[in-house]
Amino acid sequence: MNNFETGKKKFDLGLSFLLEEKYGEAEIEFLNSLKLVPDRISTIKNLILIYIKTENKNKLSKLLINLKHIKNKTEIVFARAYEYYFDKKYEESINLCNSIINKLDKEFEFETLGLLARCYREKFYFLESLKIYKKSLFKFKKNFITYSKIGYLFLEIGKLKKAKIYFEKSRKLKPNDKINLWNLSFCLLKLKELKNGFVLYENRWAPVISSKKKYQNIKEVKKLDEVKGKNLLIWGEQGLGDNLLFSRFISGLINFTNKITLQVGGNIEIFKSLYPEINIVDGSKIDTNQFNYQIPICSLPHILGINKSEDLKLNKTNLIQKIKKQNNFKLKKNKLNIGFSFYGNQKSTYAKYRSLPLKYFYELLKNKNLQFYNLSKGARQHHHSDFDFFNIIDLGEKNFLQLAEILKELDLIISIDTALIHLSGTLNLESYLLLNFNSDWRWFNDYENTIWYPNVKIIKQDKFNRWEKVIEKITKIINNKINKKFNEQISK
Repeated sequence: MNNFETGKKKFDLGLSFLLEEKYGEAEIEFLNSLKLVPDRISTIKNLILIYIKTENKNKLSKLLINLKHIKNKTEIVFARAYEYYFDKKYEESINLCNSIINKLDKEFEFETLGLLARCYREKFYFLESLKIYKKSLFKFKKNFITYSKIGYLFLEIGKLKKAKIYFEKSRKLKPNDKINLWNLSFCLLKLKELKNGFVLYENRWAPVISSKKKYQNIKEVKKLDEVKGKNLLIWGEQGLGDNLLFSRFISGLINFTNKITLQVGGNIEIFKSLYPEINIVDGSKIDTNQFNYQIPICSLPHILGINKSEDLKLNKTNLIQKIKKQNNFKLKKNKLNIGFSFYGNQKSTYAKYRSLPLKYFYELLKNKNLQFYNLSKGARQHHHSDFDFFNIIDLGEKNFLQLAEILKELDLIISIDTALIHLSGTLNLESYLLLNFNSDWRWFNDYENTIWYPNVKIIKQDKFNRWEKVIEKITKIINNKINKKFNEQISK
């Protein structure tokens, strides 16, 4: 068998893996095929598709370097356009896409239209993005992927009902597309259609780039009755905020078994204080052989059969009574002491919407009657000059147990959607959540109060990506608190 025949055999095997969405196996076969039959465009195309579907910018860039001798091929130009997209060079990506859009076969034309729409979306040109998607629908009729992408576009700008319509259209064309079902779950949950929402939320493992399920050698709970009297592992799967929020559902399992272990990735002492009746461990101390069943922590509402809002009214925690002094900390006298978190995880999909630029706080930071304490991890390194100029005290690197001690002493807590607001809510402290218009499903579509934490008040954008009125409202609240605090001091 010559190189071409062997290469074709490996190509065909790679293609079968690709159709099954086994991207790792497909990549290996295509790379081996390419070594035997160099520069074969069909093989290169499939490698490019793998790297864009898995969003692996490094491998895409390496492939482009190895193929620079054919850099003018339209398929290579398309790959370079995607490389620009990964580097957030959206205008350059758009220009390349437009230069090749009429030279591509149908498969890559479809992908190029999708890339154009994504670039316009990232630039906040949502109407232009929608036009591109509709052009794709006209050219590639009844395409479930494009319907789902339009749904995601409407979801991203907070148009829930329209998003739901397009996700459902996609669902009719391909009922088992897990990514579409996962996105549909966001709409249902935000609209408080909880039962179906939590069922579809179980598809969150579908995206290639999402974290994988852990502890798969332990049987996963499917029905609540299975755990009666059994050794049960509940494991944290996302951020600290989710672990704090969803761990509150553990109380619903206590009547079925008291042999519960909760695995969390950090701030273990907080959870030990919250749940002294169960075992709390970190990820390095798991002996999987001792457990009969396991549950990912965000699956608890689904396992417990949560189907109405009233089921979310969980018991208040008494963590604040258990906080011991962890560090020497003194508040500024004769000032209103405000803790604020304005800077979130920049890797998050919605970080660009929920992170609040520090410039919006400038007028408040100038007020000599206020002392601000930064509670956002990593914020100082990006805003060090502002921290020095406005004398912002940085607490962002403290652990949550240390922060908990400080939070209960502050006059006011203000936060965007970060783990900090979950800690503050768990402590039952008066807090204000500054929320973007297209907020995460965990806050549903509420504008003033959240069912999770009675002491947390929501101040939400009334228009997409506009913070001005939010700042006006929180400024008024702060000014009222200044007057109240100083009047109380005078009366004493």
